[in-house]
Amino acid sequence: MLKRLILPLTFVLMIPCAFADSHGNLTVSRLHRVYDGKLFFVDIEGVHPLLGKEIGVTLNRFSIPKIDRYAECDKEKRWGNKIKAFVQERLLNANKIELKNAVRGAHWYISAAVFYDGKDLGSEMYEAFPWINSAGWDWCASTSTWE
Repeated sequence: MLKRLILPLTFVLMIPCAFADSHGNLTVSRLHRVYDGKLFFVDIEGVHPLLGKEIGVTLNRFSIPKIDRYAECDKEKRWGNKIKAFVQERLLNANKIELKNAVRGAHWYISAAVFYDGKDLGSEMYEAFPWINSAGWDWCASTSTWE
């Protein structure tokens, strides 16, 4: 009975080790696609394909407008697509993408601070779109003056 428990438990305990070094940093070996301004899919260097191939990564610390059917208005979609293009341009042209302080997020995605060619993507996003982290922001309100 004990032998049956040890093997599955060992596998479960090893999963976090397979994803990050002792500092929680990972290197992307391939960018598959950018879904929106917060979520993209990558292969992680040095991680078994079961755990690191085409895995979702979310930028931590961000609240961004939706681009899909969940957007509440055209204005929200427009800004969501603008942010997606901003992220896509930087990641597609990057020579190196690093995920720092990576942790397991929702839906088995990795949540991390994202750096491309040594530049902090999150800081650049804050400079370009200072309102993106406004929790509860009404993207569709007529009083939204960031447009």
